[in-house]
Amino acid sequence: MGVLIISWNCINFKANFIENNLSNKSLNEVPDSSVCESINEISNQEIEAFKKEIKLQLTDIDYETYIKQFWVGLLEGDGTITVSAPGPNHVKVRFIISIKNLRENVFMLLLIQQVLGGTVKIERKAQYVTWIAIKKDLIQSLFKLLEEYPLLTTHKQCQLKFAIFILFYISNGINRNIKSKFLFTEKSFSTCVPFNISESGNTPTQITSLNPWFVTGFSDGESTFGISIYKKSASKLGWDVLVYFQLGLHKKDRVVLEKIKSYFKVGKIYEQDIDVYKVQSVKDLKGIIDHFDKYPLITQKRADYELWKQVVEIVKNKEHLTLKGLQKIVAIRASINLGLSDKLKTAFPEIVPFNRPIISGQKIPNPYWLSGFTSAEGCFWIYIFKSTTTKTGMAVNLIFSISQHARDEQLIKSFIEYFGCGKFYLNKEAVYIRVTKFSDIYDKIIPFFKKYPIMGVKALDFQDFCEVAHMMKDKNHLNKQGLDLIQKIKARMNTKR
Repeated sequence: MGVLIISWNCINFKANFIENNLSNKSLNEVPDSSVCESINEISNQEIEAFKKEIKLQLTDIDYETYIKQFWVGLLEGDGTITVSAPGPNHVKVRFIISIKNLRENVFMLLLIQQVLGGTVKIERKAQYVTWIAIKKDLIQSLFKLLEEYPLLTTHKQCQLKFAIFILFYISNGINRNIKSKFLFTEKSFSTCVPFNISESGNTPTQITSLNPWFVTGFSDGESTFGISIYKKSASKLGWDVLVYFQLGLHKKDRVVLEKIKSYFKVGKIYEQDIDVYKVQSVKDLKGIIDHFDKYPLITQKRADYELWKQVVEIVKNKEHLTLKGLQKIVAIRASINLGLSDKLKTAFPEIVPFNRPIISGQKIPNPYWLSGFTSAEGCFWIYIFKSTTTKTGMAVNLIFSISQHARDEQLIKSFIEYFGCGKFYLNKEAVYIRVTKFSDIYDKIIPFFKKYPIMGVKALDFQDFCEVAHMMKDKNHLNKQGLDLIQKIKARMNTKR
């Protein structure tokens, strides 16, 4: 990973006639120069002169190889690889590079167009010049070029592998309803579906099934075992009861809900402000109970589950239609989640809450439980701060943390022993562990989650986290170019995705 910024160091972005020495800057960092209003105003003579000046500077590399390597570096820094689904059986892959509209930048993209193909256009009110590749033959040739000159940043690698993955399924006629299979929302996607590339490097294979312990760990963090008690005039008692199991996530994490739904083979996903996976049929809830009885929860949510399970049995036997059964349900409801609403407290003033089961002595049952729980409650983040001991005046720390309600203090403390690193912190009603020592991050945390992967958008945060860790291992965070790249990576992580 020591060559992570090679594209910026070894390629002279401009020819000799460009006034400023910009060999170590991204094209988007170039100071103001003449803006190009239209591609048509660039003459062939200007392009050829620009090309000639570049060739005069090349001593150890031929011109076409230079352009190809330059393109890879530009894609790494200012480009993107997108996949969209215009229809149920149709996918488009695009390579796009968009940079500040300066005349010299237009020249460079036009030279890329000459060597590689694609289209160059001025857009966004003439503020940017964009190179785009969309034709199938060109996309395939660019894939081959990236085998010769591989991408180095994890984020771009993820984009590339996802594009190859999708096209592999299309070309082999596997599940032609690609829009459904890969869970595109609207007409495109913003995150990678988890997958691996086989050892041969040619055949992508999707992570098709969830480990049961991952499901439990994720549910320990995000699930709700719900009991809804509501007025119903048609009921003899004037009340009815609905029991349900629920997971609610940001729309960017819909793929996780789809996988959990596929695992349980019951329930529906509802689109609200967030996407919600919900199982509320008593018949279907049997499968939920079977799972959590076999792969039990270990947070204090286990107490909610044990009480909730009693209500499922009451409803299954129709005992909720009796006053005694309804009162028992209200008493149980008073002891789980946030307790009774003011409305229910007024309607059932004599109710005494059930005693909650005592959950103690928990141990992490399986590493996949921890990857599932971290996918729900963990955080990978980059801290950049001022420092008087570095040449750049800035320093970088990597931080991994997991938080939970204070009632799970003992469980959270056990993570320190499990990982063999970290410190425990208490903050009002929340507890968390935090790992900040670089050797612990690099030698313990990263290898663990590579073996037991994170899922959802947080997987992209982990990939970025790993990318910065490799840069720090090679001391690239100590120079301005490396620090600038880390700041760009940080700017796209966590809530900024």
